[in-house]
Amino acid sequence: MIEVETVGFRHARTLPALLKTADVLRLDVPLEVGDVTDSVTVTAAADDVNTDDVQLGKTFRDLSNVPLLSGSSGRNVLLLVGLQPGVAYDNAGHFSVNGQRIGSNSFTLDGADSTNIADSQADSVDLLSPNAVAEVRLVTGVIKAEYGRNSGGVAMVTTKSGGNTFHGGASEIFRNRALNAVPFFNQGAPGGTEERFSDGTLRKPQWNGNDFDMYLGGPVKPNRTFFFVSYLGFRRRQGDSRTATVPTDDQRAAIETYGVPEAKALLAVMPRAQSNDVYVSVPSNALNHDGAFGKIDLQLSARDHLSAFYFADDHHAVVPFTTAGVNQRTGIPGFGIDNGVRRQNISLRESHTLSSSFNEFQLAYHRNANHSDPLTKISLSGLGLTGIRPDDPAGETVPSVTISNLTVFGSATTVPAALERNSWQLRDNLSWIRRRHALKIGVEYLAHVVHTTFGNNNSGRIVIDGSGTSLGSPLVTRVIPGLPQALNDFANGYALQFIQGNSLRAAGHTRSFEVFGQDDWKIGRDFMVNLGLRWEYNSPITDQRDRFLTLQPGRQSVVFPDAPVGLLYPGDEGVSRSTYHRDWNNFSTRLGMARDVLGNGKLAIRGGYGLLYDSPDYQLGAPFITAPPFNITATITSTRYADPWASSLINPIPQPFPFHPAGPGDRLNFKALAPLTLGYYDPALATPYTQEWSFSGPAPGLPKLGDRSGVRGLQRSETAKPASSQPGGPDSDGDYHK
Repeated sequence: MIEVETVGFRHARTLPALLKTADVLRLDVPLEVGDVTDSVTVTAAADDVNTDDVQLGKTFRDLSNVPLLSGSSGRNVLLLVGLQPGVAYDNAGHFSVNGQRIGSNSFTLDGADSTNIADSQADSVDLLSPNAVAEVRLVTGVIKAEYGRNSGGVAMVTTKSGGNTFHGGASEIFRNRALNAVPFFNQGAPGGTEERFSDGTLRKPQWNGNDFDMYLGGPVKPNRTFFFVSYLGFRRRQGDSRTATVPTDDQRAAIETYGVPEAKALLAVMPRAQSNDVYVSVPSNALNHDGAFGKIDLQLSARDHLSAFYFADDHHAVVPFTTAGVNQRTGIPGFGIDNGVRRQNISLRESHTLSSSFNEFQLAYHRNANHSDPLTKISLSGLGLTGIRPDDPAGETVPSVTISNLTVFGSATTVPAALERNSWQLRDNLSWIRRRHALKIGVEYLAHVVHTTFGNNNSGRIVIDGSGTSLGSPLVTRVIPGLPQALNDFANGYALQFIQGNSLRAAGHTRSFEVFGQDDWKIGRDFMVNLGLRWEYNSPITDQRDRFLTLQPGRQSVVFPDAPVGLLYPGDEGVSRSTYHRDWNNFSTRLGMARDVLGNGKLAIRGGYGLLYDSPDYQLGAPFITAPPFNITATITSTRYADPWASSLINPIPQPFPFHPAGPGDRLNFKALAPLTLGYYDPALATPYTQEWSFSGPAPGLPKLGDRSGVRGLQRSETAKPASSQPGGPDSDGDYHK
């Protein structure tokens, strides 16, 4: 409710009005001449038609009453944004806005940044209980200068607060496999019974899910201090049905009879076929997570409000299948990943109101700590692989084994791994009204630190294609009857390639500093112009120990004198710590207009233009993975996989593991690491940006009041991406950089 009074006019009062997240609430209050003791109540309610700016977006409220489905990861309030035009989801549940990349969105929790710096995805806001969320909104289109660091959308989640009365509740969503059908391919697998496979495994996958929560809010001190707490728990046990191709029983018998000991040991960890060369399994893919949210609101005075919250979520998942490639999993269980994540968000926000201005100050911190380990740990020496030494002994397990025409088995190539992301935020916004202008200025500072430990074929990767048998390699001592060439190589202990890398460690640092100003200028009674300017600076990503490199043909490094000509490092003349230049000229303009066509808030024409920048994510730090001599990925060709380094017929080298990174000035035999695989930044790498414009208005022939079917719109965006971090300038799509 808003009350207005001034000398010579009657006191005016509006009905209660709702101000939604990231929205503008405009109430026209007519003042009638008269005594101030008289009162006038304005009964007209605010209309849903936006006549104030060109932004798009729908606010979702009362989420406790929305039937959000509890899927394989529980309930996610961000799924509601997919109901808006221009929003599309990929298979992993990430969304893009108006054709932008899935990494071009940003996320906030009560105004605090909650974007994962490593991949620009939601961090925590997708894990909150719907009973703890007051509103969800995705702002899209030509967004105001207040919002930056993205060219897609801004997903904002606003949490509930306590009040003068206690309110709470508890609920559980439960499901199991009783009403599920048997998957089609599980039905057709031969052998066994109608309900079970030949090995006793149930044909119908397990699907047990428990999604439960409870919440409570109320006063600590009525009218002054309020609290709200929430807990959300989720348990999932889901059968993951897969089919794999493995050796037949006859092939297994041949290997067990004539194969070398290491081949027999590896064969023993591979499951036996249920029919011919087919193996079907339905192991449990398990997930637990527990999230707790607590919030305190203090009304310090009539003009000052203080709010603080803390959110933490513990996540533990067991993925039964190993990773064979990007977003691909094999069909042989037992070599998967044990993954744990803890997310934490802390925020302190203070708001101060004056007669015609409003200031909001916020300090926030969020952290995401993720670790992954092999699901199965096995001694390499116990498998007869005495020449393989894992760089990280704690992650020792079966190597990843690729045999032509069979399903990959063995460990995931990216574990053990750990990723710790820390972000600090400070922001301050001041808004005030001056005659026909609604002005707002603000400043924001973000600091990010990412600590990474990344498994790079820690226990090795064996690649077998049958070339040893077909080409008559002296390392293949016999041709075993009944075995195809690839399995014959395997039985003889021969590998075309053996690949292994060191345990990669990095500490990436980057900062963002942003300033904006915007003016919503009411030119006339029914015409509004939105003007905005934003400046963004994203510092180049650096590694704490300067473990980057760059390529400048013809120059010899002085930091590493043994490096091939053309490889340069931080410390060489003209090479910065990030190896690319600072980008200072990121000025983002916003221009919009909105006209109330009929003057009654029922019909609007809106249009605008914006230049929007994307903040780089830490995936751009990937070049350190292939940056010799700090990190290596060594490949040995035509060798025995039991002792690959010493037995190669092509390029034998001394055992390089455990690997000890060289430091500046150290001597290193780069030739022993040939061929070198390099990843580096283009020295001209710049912040990606998008130009976007839109227009919406009535179709020919004005619609009836309240009829929105006659409104049509046009929206277009053009994106410039940063230069590739690989040689060649433009990226693989031919896009250019600023």
